[in-house]
Amino acid sequence: MPAPATKISQLIAKLADSVPPSQFELHVMLRELAKLKKMARHTQSLAEVHLVIGAVNLRLGKFDDALVACRIADGLCSTAATKTNVGAALLGLHQPMEAVGHLAEAANLDDRRLDTLLNLCSCLSQLGSVEDARAVFARALEVARFDQPRDLFQLAAMASSSGYDAEAVELLARALALRSGQPLGDRDPIEVIRETPAQLGFDLTHMPVLAAAIDRTTALGPEVQRLAMLPSRTGDVPVAAVDPHEAEAEVIAWTKPYRDRATAATLDPDER
Repeated sequence: MPAPATKISQLIAKLADSVPPSQFELHVMLRELAKLKKMARHTQSLAEVHLVIGAVNLRLGKFDDALVACRIADGLCSTAATKTNVGAALLGLHQPMEAVGHLAEAANLDDRRLDTLLNLCSCLSQLGSVEDARAVFARALEVARFDQPRDLFQLAAMASSSGYDAEAVELLARALALRSGQPLGDRDPIEVIRETPAQLGFDLTHMPVLAAAIDRTTALGPEVQRLAMLPSRTGDVPVAAVDPHEAEAEVIAWTKPYRDRATAATLDPDER
């Protein structure tokens, strides 16, 4: 096995890869991390191991396990990343009141982390702080890479779960257009959304919250489909088209946390 520090860096890079790791790969990573935890000899190394364990469990939806690991990491070496993951785990456990302090502190430490801003926006929306949530969302738009489909998919999912339907539609259309290798340009977002998923090999049934946002926006008419708060489409740069199965995996993995939270928020507590 490579040196612990090198292996941890490899695992972090894999989590951030353009094609998210599969469920099987995530479980393999947890086994590797368990070995690395035993090998860690310094506080920094141990904190990094627990941070990645937490991040993997967040991807798997194992929020209780994620919270334990993230809190250990935060106790050993508190950073914007550790506080973000603690907050994300608490959101996954439907505890926005407990999460908001961690996420606000993370944003104060580093207000250019997109995952921090998206989680904070989700949290504030759940708490009913509409204006604060919109301000954070606006900051996320400033930080996001509009030439990266991953960032756009995450922004679209966050927008739809926070009630920003028109923004969600525009962002999703731009993400799909980039992923298909053709920037949105002057094309109608709704048309692109209805046509492109089939070309890429997936459908919107995997994203019910986004699908609902599309339906609501369509009903409101074309005037809401171009928004001043979004950067110009002219900055979008096409990326190489990928295998359809990889494209589907990307969308499902990147939007899962926000889709899950939005779905859970609509359920009666006894149904969770």
